[in-house]
Amino acid sequence: MDLNLAFLIVSYQAIIEAQAAETQELRQLIEQQQEQIQLLLGERFGASSEKKKKPPENPPNPSSSVSSKKRGSRKPLPDSLPRTQNRIDLSEEEKQCSCGALLECIGQEVSEKLNIIPARVEVLQTIRPQYTCRRCENLDGNPDHHSSPIRVAPLPPQLLGKAQVTEASLAHFITAKLVDALPFYRQEQQWKRSGVKLSRSKLSQWMIQVSERLKTIHLILKEEVLKQHLIQIDESTIQVLKEPGRKAKNKSYIWVMKGYGKASAGLFYYHYDPHRSGEVAQELLDSFEGVVQSDGYVGYDFLHGKNTSIDAHAGCWAHARRKFIEVEKSLSPVQKKEEGLLYQKALKFIAQLYGVDQKLRQQQVSSEERVRLRQQQTQKTIDEFDQWLTHHQPLVPPKSLLGKAINYTLNQWKRLTVFLKHPVELDNNGVENAIRPLAVGRKNYLFADRPEGATALARLYSLIETAKAHEWNPYEYLKFLFEALPQTNDQDKEALKALLPHLRKPSSQQTMPG
Repeated sequence: MDLNLAFLIVSYQAIIEAQAAETQELRQLIEQQQEQIQLLLGERFGASSEKKKKPPENPPNPSSSVSSKKRGSRKPLPDSLPRTQNRIDLSEEEKQCSCGALLECIGQEVSEKLNIIPARVEVLQTIRPQYTCRRCENLDGNPDHHSSPIRVAPLPPQLLGKAQVTEASLAHFITAKLVDALPFYRQEQQWKRSGVKLSRSKLSQWMIQVSERLKTIHLILKEEVLKQHLIQIDESTIQVLKEPGRKAKNKSYIWVMKGYGKASAGLFYYHYDPHRSGEVAQELLDSFEGVVQSDGYVGYDFLHGKNTSIDAHAGCWAHARRKFIEVEKSLSPVQKKEEGLLYQKALKFIAQLYGVDQKLRQQQVSSEERVRLRQQQTQKTIDEFDQWLTHHQPLVPPKSLLGKAINYTLNQWKRLTVFLKHPVELDNNGVENAIRPLAVGRKNYLFADRPEGATALARLYSLIETAKAHEWNPYEYLKFLFEALPQTNDQDKEALKALLPHLRKPSSQQTMPG
């Protein structure tokens, strides 16, 4: 064969192979972009919940013309609400029977309707009589006699001495903003309709002043969180307009820790910081001895170092599951109906883990027994899932959503399997749920004007969310705390600690309605 011809054949083969490789890369790129488009469409217009709808065990017969759906019964109004009776009786003439006899009452029909009375605003006047000695006043002409001083009862200690609002009012304003997500500018409009002029700047000023009074008890709450055996940690953004040395558009962060231990309902500690670096988390967890649970953010990688005092670093199965759910969201409706897709197998593995944990939670087993039963009932699933991931990792394009999900899960594998040795939760949802009130509020009040405002949010959310976890009505707890704090010695740490919500049981009037 002619050498030139052979050279041309080899050259063209090389060109064809290069073009084929380029075509394959472009095809993968198109598939990745299609996945991203479908994922964004799903996030924008699809259901936000990660829960799967279970098909009915006994599907209705389509040929049946009679609906088997039962009408819901009307729930009675709460017994805790006060009742005002409106009695409607027959007239004296109507109580007379046609036979001439007087009708006898044999019972009564009672119907109830909810009646809302708008908030009543009043001015609380504190009157303190002044006293003096008239006899001493008559002796004022005597140079050896001193005038009688005017005597008046001292004012009781108050949270904000010069503020023209009661502690109950402060609790109301803060509850409306942080629990009901009602920004101060809306509260300003609301009170204006009631004839009360309260500027949003004044409300903000009061909240920051209240926060300063809570500084010590907030630090005591942090100490209580660090005493627990498990801490879940996460962070969320907040915009602070006037952060020194930073632009208004820069992101700042609220860090949240949830502690699990003797206080089974959990303790919450919120902390504001302009940065998201791992140094912030390291400072928050300093001296903690237990298990830390987090998502896969690299800022928590320091927990694997030799200089930490923690027992283990647990991962979050909800985040791993979320990666595979993103694969499902990226598929077209037709593709979702197909059986045997790889992401479906991964979700089944994870569902088995959650199924076992749900049964153990229902059985209310001890922490030690929970770990033992987990090892017994989920170790096989873990081993099979590990093998499945390792097998498919080289077969799936790493930049595809499925490839990213597989790689994320394998990279987090050591953290994800901590639940087999320690009585931790399967996921970080406990602390993520604590971020939800902040996220809802952020959509309404949008930003904090100054760092002091963001710090105030962190301190107040810490106490409010801990109170809610321990069945306190948030307003009732803040009212109690704001009234008790001025009566408590700021230097008495034990007395301040006794005011924390998990150490005080609310009365029936102070609990959250069921």
